[in-house]
Amino acid sequence: MKLIYIVEDGRGNKKIGMTRDIQRRVSQLKTAIPNGIISVMISDFMENASVIEKQLHEANRAYRLNGEWFSKVVDFCDIDFSYSTIDIARKSILTFQDSLEIIATDEDMTGQTLKVMLLLMGNLQFDNYITIKQVSIAEKLKIDKADVSKAMKLLVGKSIILKVREGTTTGYKLNPTYGWKGKVENMEKAKEQMEKDKIIKFPAAQEVPEADVETYTDDIPY
Repeated sequence: MKLIYIVEDGRGNKKIGMTRDIQRRVSQLKTAIPNGIISVMISDFMENASVIEKQLHEANRAYRLNGEWFSKVVDFCDIDFSYSTIDIARKSILTFQDSLEIIATDEDMTGQTLKVMLLLMGNLQFDNYITIKQVSIAEKLKIDKADVSKAMKLLVGKSIILKVREGTTTGYKLNPTYGWKGKVENMEKAKEQMEKDKIIKFPAAQEVPEADVETYTDDIPY
């Protein structure tokens, strides 16, 4: 018996497929899908999975992109799906080659600063929120908290890390120019909002005038 799954990628497109081993299949897809996996919905195991899969493909044919990929799934053929409890996207983000080259050729991006940046990206939350505290960074990297604060100041000064305010809450986000965790359409919305709020000018972070960049060394409040 097999189950039916519906995978959503970073662009919001969906793949309808079937498998006996959802964890193994998800691991394969995480490697194969360049935009990352946002969510996975699964059915119960069923004897006629191949028939149901074809029915789902046919029911959503108006939205077919190619093969098993669809721009949206609107008809679930009365099959009960639930979101998988597998940790799908926690460790998956989009990165951009031109931004990686900028970082690699920046003489300041070495040693502890580079390690702090990589750890921040490794713990990024959806929509680029940074929730890990500086004291935790210091513990993980086995360095002084003062060195973490120094690295954060440099990263904010270069607009790799952005200090943002939403209502009365202040926090940090990774500049979407350098990477993104979440849906691609949300990345574009985030860029538009940041430009509107005059947090940063897109598309290139390095275009922001130095005078417009504030630096902070306080701990992450989340």
